[in-house]
Amino acid sequence: MHIYRHTSYALPILLLLCLFWTAPLLAQSYTREQYLSLIESYVARTVNIYDGNWAYSYTVHDRLDAESVTRRIDPSKPFLQSDQLVAINGQAPSAERRDQHERRMQRRLRRRENADRRSLVDEEREREGSEKERFLNLIIRDSVRLVKQEGDLHTLEFRGMEEDRRAIYEHLTGLLVLDTRNEYIRELQIRVHEPFSPYFIMRINSGYFSLRFELVDGVPMQSDATWQLDGHVLFVRDLDRDQEVEWFDVEYTGSEPAS
Repeated sequence: MHIYRHTSYALPILLLLCLFWTAPLLAQSYTREQYLSLIESYVARTVNIYDGNWAYSYTVHDRLDAESVTRRIDPSKPFLQSDQLVAINGQAPSAERRDQHERRMQRRLRRRENADRRSLVDEEREREGSEKERFLNLIIRDSVRLVKQEGDLHTLEFRGMEEDRRAIYEHLTGLLVLDTRNEYIRELQIRVHEPFSPYFIMRINSGYFSLRFELVDGVPMQSDATWQLDGHVLFVRDLDRDQEVEWFDVEYTGSEPAS
């Protein structure tokens, strides 16, 4: 009777252990072609808030400058009002900083007006509209491989290439974190895997970029990013960056950018 009592407890415990230990084995796996198909589908679902139909705010936290800058972008407004400086370190910007921002916007407007071929507005919109296609085209398909899986989160490593940027891309490695349950890209990472000199006078020692997404009303949308860079030009100009970016208050305007 004593032996039976222990056996009766051991059986359900054994079953629970088998259930938990085999759960990872039951998670769905994919072939490389299936992963590529998922990437294409998830990229297509992701909202591009830079396509001229979205207003948004963003804050850049610069660790090196110990400063946070918040701006509001609304392409439905006239150009000079479409990019507003909102806050510096959580406070209203000084008159000097507002003047600097306004002068920068005036220079950008003059460059648009003085374009001697197509307007820069059209060029920017064309570039923004093709960003998804460009990203998909740069992925080296044979390089895609699964490096980690935790339930429905699949982390894929990949390499990319564009011929006119070969000197840069051959030193970069990318990661994509796919959420197959909610069908979107959770995170994109790009890392410099070895120091390199894209140009004779420039040196990049290390670099890391992470762009993270979240679902907003069921739609994948960028939420925050990390950017770190260690580099220099001629040992004189410092290229170092250590920034966090947050996007918020995203609103659909449904309008074409105002001229």
